[in-house]
Amino acid sequence: MRVSSFKFARPYSTGDYKSPKMQQKLDLYANKQPTPVTLRELYELGETVTDNTLLLFAQLLQQELPVRLAQRVRDIKRLPHGLAEVPSMVELRVLYEQSFARIMTSTRVRTHSQEDDFHNLLVDIKEQHASAQQNVALGLQEVMANNANVKNWDFSNFLDNFYMSRISLR
Repeated sequence: MRVSSFKFARPYSTGDYKSPKMQQKLDLYANKQPTPVTLRELYELGETVTDNTLLLFAQLLQQELPVRLAQRVRDIKRLPHGLAEVPSMVELRVLYEQSFARIMTSTRVRTHSQEDDFHNLLVDIKEQHASAQQNVALGLQEVMANNANVKNWDFSNFLDNFYMSRISLR
């Protein structure tokens, strides 16, 4: 199923993700370095979950997810052989841009009720991203079917980076 066939489950705003200001923010965040977080750190933080650790998690995610989403947008825009322009990849890029805008325009998490709202936003975004893998596969099929020169291109680096970045987003 393609990304465009999804409707937002909740009335979250995508912000004006196409606006020049939002695109400038996207470019700015794409050039930031994400904070490295190890699985061990996540495990240790998750061992004793309290309301305060949930609040800290939400604040970390609100800070880090825009960086990682912006980097995915940048990576998609840089794809070679016309892959960035095939409809399924354009839809995926737009989905990432909208998710970036939704997080950037969400209320800053400072209270437990804001953490709950942010959690609901993230659940909705995760549901919206469920078809990302299918979009990539379809994009590769579309490009290979329409471009004989691309059949010799090694997609493995792109796919490795894409799937590793999906792990960092989840």
